[in-house]
Amino acid sequence: MGLMIPCSILPSTGTPSIYCRWLYRRLGCQLSGVIAFFYGCSSSYLLCTVSLSRCYIIMRPFHANEVTIEKSVCISSIVVFISFIWSILPIIGWNEYTLKVASYLDPESHRQLSPEDKQAAKAILPNFMKKESQFIGSSSTSTYSTGNKRNQTLTDKLRIMLGMSTNVKQTRTLSADDELVLFTQLIRSYKSNFSTFWTQYRERFPCFYRVVQRVNIIAVTSVPSESIFLVAGYVTRKQRTSLSSTSLRHLIVLKESYRLEELQTISRRSMN
Repeated sequence: MGLMIPCSILPSTGTPSIYCRWLYRRLGCQLSGVIAFFYGCSSSYLLCTVSLSRCYIIMRPFHANEVTIEKSVCISSIVVFISFIWSILPIIGWNEYTLKVASYLDPESHRQLSPEDKQAAKAILPNFMKKESQFIGSSSTSTYSTGNKRNQTLTDKLRIMLGMSTNVKQTRTLSADDELVLFTQLIRSYKSNFSTFWTQYRERFPCFYRVVQRVNIIAVTSVPSESIFLVAGYVTRKQRTSLSSTSLRHLIVLKESYRLEELQTISRRSMN
């Protein structure tokens, strides 16, 4: 099973990591979800059965001969069959493997969604947007009040002393429903990629942008996090065991500093 896992699941998860987007549409998502969940579930169940068998031998050493090869194969087959049942249930209608919300917010994969998936994503999105709109409202109010006091000019202070109003009429922000309607109309005809779209329209759709930050940053595979673990293991090798956790964190950040510079460049371009 250890050899079957990389041979079957790496092609479907490795190539999206290279292109930074999902490539295999809905059928590929379903198949990849079944394979990944089946292998993960069966591996956990097999480890559990091995632990129980070792515990039985330790607790009852005089009955160790009862643990035969035939019984082990039979129990392992039952465990694998149970894992297969659990992994196949979403295909027959009980729950589902899907990337609806993430695909709906990506201009490249949005066009590949079926009308049913788009309707399902639009039904789920208001729950995300409600939470993010509350956060945006509270944070923007506090930011405006503190920033208004900090950015007062001498003219503003003079107007306050004279009793004149210094309030500036603020532009009306879009509600979550307005953002959803405008986003649906805009993304139908948009032809560019994910990063360009959200760099260009993150100020226009602030609520949607926060949902994108929460949902679409989920990596397709665990390769990026595992690579960081490998780097950390190399940095803290036996010759550097006295290295503190703070120094280790700083060294890893410095190694990836070029990515931070790229993000800062993109941010400056969007602000200009």
